[in-house]
This record gives sequence, structure tokens and C-alpha cells, in this order.
Amino acid sequence: MRAFIVFLLSLFLLSCATTQSQFASTSIPQEGFGGTGHTSVNDSGFGGTGVVAQADESGFGGTGVIGTIEAFGSIYVNNLHIQIDDKSGVKANIPGTYDLALGQQVMLTTVDTESEIRAEQIQLHFPVSGEVSEVKRNLLIVNGEWVRWSSATQIDSAWSSGRAIEAGEQVIVSGWLQSDGTWMATRLSSNPDAIQQISREMTWPFASEQKQFVVERNLQGHLNAQFNGALQGKAQFRSGRFSSGSAPAPSGLNRGTGAMPHSGRFGSGGGMGRGR
Repeated sequence: MRAFIVFLLSLFLLSCATTQSQFASTSIPQEGFGGTGHTSVNDSGFGGTGVVAQADESGFGGTGVIGTIEAFGSIYVNNLHIQIDDKSGVKANIPGTYDLALGQQVMLTTVDTESEIRAEQIQLHFPVSGEVSEVKRNLLIVNGEWVRWSSATQIDSAWSSGRAIEAGEQVIVSGWLQSDGTWMATRLSSNPDAIQQISREMTWPFASEQKQFVVERNLQGHLNAQFNGALQGKAQFRSGRFSSGSAPAPSGLNRGTGAMPHSGRFGSGGGMGRGR
């Protein structure tokens, strides 16, 4: 009888160990984007990104991406980890030469390799640039446009000494238009060439045809009507990290470059621009 009881206990312990092992093998892994705080729920998805694949995300090459630069390493846009190198030409919708920086809006095309997503063409979109005519608390008037900033807004090193932006200074605004007609700035950059421009619409600047698009929701209303119509059935819309004010910056207004030098960058016409 004692031997039989020992046999039953052995079977019970073996069953518990097997169940525990099976549970451990199916639990959610906690790996994610290094240094970003994002985690993935499995290992499937875009090669090397930690981003979970949706039903329409297989074969990422040939996808267009429209969003805000959220982090570096190389860059994160719409929670996608996208590699850039000296072959990734950087242009902008205004004349000048610009480094990629946190908080900028960007449109890009991608190719995929066996292990990563790589940017092929990159264009920055600056919606507002010009002179600051008035400053009120967290509001600026830039080239006649009301611009709000928040604790998530990035700011160039031109103001890193702690002084506030003042009337009469030249600024380039990155951000999106809100329902009340004001712009929410994701980045305020120096404007050494005093460029005066308002670009409310984003037009896809590349000739190559994309199989699909990943678009930040805040920017959907900025796309021109023809391009927005062409996205039907081809676009996946995502909320970016700046949407919730949780941009990858220290608390308070981030005063620093937040920029990554890019030796392959070049301007978009109209004389020599100056980097920041």
C-alpha cells in the first residue's frame, strides 16, 4: 500500500511540473525597444523591431511611413524601428539642410532586409516657419499662426541656456493642427535663414509606389485630399507617442538638440541651408 501511495504522489508531482513548464513556455515575453519602454507581446512582426505584426504587415518592404520621430536608434516612427544610414537621403519641404531630430514630422519609404526595416527616402515636413510676433504663456504666434507647446515639446539648443523664446525670433514649428485651429508643437527649431512659410497639407513626395502605409492618426487630416483618397484600403493608422504627451523626453520642456547628425543629408533646393 505504501508503495502505491508513493507511486500516486510521483504522478501528481510530474503532472504539476509539466503544467508549469507549459505555462512558462506560453507566457508573454517582456522584450521590447531598447530604452523606449515599449514591449512586444511576441517575437513575430517586423524583423528586428519588436513590433507585433498585424494581419497586413507581412513583407514590410515597399511601405510608406508618415509620422513623428519619437526616438533614436536609428529612428522610431509610429512605434516602428527604422534603420537609416548615409544612403538615406534627407530632404525637407522648405529650403535648407536639416538634421533628423525628435519631434519632427517625416515621410519615408522603406525596404526590408532579412533582419531590419531600412529607410530608403526621407522627407521632413515643417508646417509653419517664420517670425514670432507674440508670446503668451504656452502660446506663440509664428507667421500669424497660433502655436501651442507642452511638456512633451522638444526645443532646439538655441534656447538651451534656459531663456524663453522671445518675440522677434525666427522659429520652425513641427507639429499638427488641432480642432481649435491652433498648432500643437512637437518641436520648436531655430530658423537661421528666416524662412516664412505655412504648409498645411502634406503631399507624398516620392515617385515610387508603396504597397501599404503606416500613418500617424494626428497627421491624417494634413494629407491632401487626393493622397488621402488613394490611401483607402492601403493604410494602417496608429497613435504616436507624442499623441498622449509621452514623448521620449525628460519632464518639462526638453532643451537640447535631440538631433542625430546625418552625414548623407541634403537640402531641398534654394541655396545653402545651415544645420542646427
